[in-house]
Amino acid sequence: MTVRIARLALAGLLLGALVLGGCGGGGGGESPPTGPAPPAVAPPATVASAPTSPAAAPVITLSSDAGDPIGRGADYNYDTSNAAIRLTARGALLDVQVSGRESWRATFVLPGTAALLEPGTYGGLTRYPFQPVGSGAMEWSGEGRGCNTISGTLFIDSVRYEAGLLMALDLRFEQRCDGRSAALRGRIRVDAATMSTVTPPQNAQPAQPVITLTSDPGDYIGAGGRYAYDRATSAIEVRAEFGLLRVRVQGDEGWSGEFLMPDGRSALAPGTYRSLERFPFQAPGTGGFSWSGEGRGCNSLLATVTIHGVGYDSAGVLTTLDMSFVQHCEGGPAALRGRINWDASLPVPPPGPAASAPPGLWQAPEGAMPAAGNAMYLASDWDDYIGDGYTFRVGAGAGAPGTPGDTRGVVTVNISESGGLFRLGVTGAVNWSAEFKAMDGVTRLQPGYYGIVQRYPFHNPRRGGMNFSMDSRGCNRLVGWFMVDRVVYQGDRLTEIDLRFAQYCEAGLSALRGRIRWGTGGTTS
Repeated sequence: MTVRIARLALAGLLLGALVLGGCGGGGGGESPPTGPAPPAVAPPATVASAPTSPAAAPVITLSSDAGDPIGRGADYNYDTSNAAIRLTARGALLDVQVSGRESWRATFVLPGTAALLEPGTYGGLTRYPFQPVGSGAMEWSGEGRGCNTISGTLFIDSVRYEAGLLMALDLRFEQRCDGRSAALRGRIRVDAATMSTVTPPQNAQPAQPVITLTSDPGDYIGAGGRYAYDRATSAIEVRAEFGLLRVRVQGDEGWSGEFLMPDGRSALAPGTYRSLERFPFQAPGTGGFSWSGEGRGCNSLLATVTIHGVGYDSAGVLTTLDMSFVQHCEGGPAALRGRINWDASLPVPPPGPAASAPPGLWQAPEGAMPAAGNAMYLASDWDDYIGDGYTFRVGAGAGAPGTPGDTRGVVTVNISESGGLFRLGVTGAVNWSAEFKAMDGVTRLQPGYYGIVQRYPFHNPRRGGMNFSMDSRGCNRLVGWFMVDRVVYQGDRLTEIDLRFAQYCEAGLSALRGRIRWGTGGTTS
């Protein structure tokens, strides 16, 4: 339903002149709801804020000894004003990409079974992804240069997670190529204040997972990552029918698994089952197995499954399962290893947002919004693809005109909410479309923190989703959060909302952030 249609002034430059790389198309979302527009009102004074390169402390520094073939004896410094920097953390693996005057790619993997990055000194690292299973590894390469062999040391001086977000990181490394004494040294340093401004949030792994996956370097399915899921953070389905086990995971990633007992057995039974071929293409009478996901699957495979324990109720319904597996694709040595610990009797935590926000969560700057009344504020980082680095305001009190290149005009704003899905549409010189979706099972938006969410409607159903696009530019993949600070309903109709958010495209460091305060009564508090 359309709760409010208003015509207000828009502050911001037109976005057609500058398009930055790094993100793909995506969608502009669905068209906003429409309705009869009230008479136009005189536009309030507004001012545009054009993108400028921010002054930032170095995020990445490199120092290369004479004789080091990667850095070639030079020093390098990067922040978000001179490079596009991407950090992607998957458990205890950190991937780094730098695109500036030079281009670099790096991967760091902690040894052992660590589920997250942890402080410590990690020596004896070899070249990723050719390290032995369970060993630590690293590789810093770029500009067409890389090592054949690596001897490396990683120092994680500090790392901090809060509410599923990687809040701060201070990491150093030394890398020596091909037995040389000359080293490349580097540091990645982002403190809490900088992290809340420029770094995409990452999810911590659960302490007691139902499903864990560990992928060897070179394994196509798991892409060398470590993954873990529980029923609080993922939708997990485990069921068995006539000796066929099916597993489905809808979490921050999506996976499917099948295991068929050999010899036509009608129920799962403890034991180890070897030389399993790809289900459902296995030879008649033999067992079969397949684990796939994230758009990746094996053409051929060999797998071993061990059922450590299994239980059924009196009606023959699977109630408990303790199972592990090892899968090799295409005859290769790299493996995907998994463990399933399923207990259908354990309660599923009720869905809903966190009651409070993580410390230091972004707020609109003082003076960016009027004290009262319908208003919006959007701030785009320098390298953010969606907002192109501009700042936009909708509503009274946006400031005085006068900045060269100001664009002011009248826009139509539509908001609606149904079934926990809040939609925003703004049409005018610049067109916006946004969706904010509560997790499945929440039938209307509730006050609280929704994090960390992915692109709606392709999101993790246990976390919720969002999608903010502008002038048909959207993210292919995104991670973000939104915080509902206030929401008011009259019956089933949303009448007021005060919401803030941050959205990061393609695991990039630059964000689109905003605050939306809107209501049918013309004011919010």
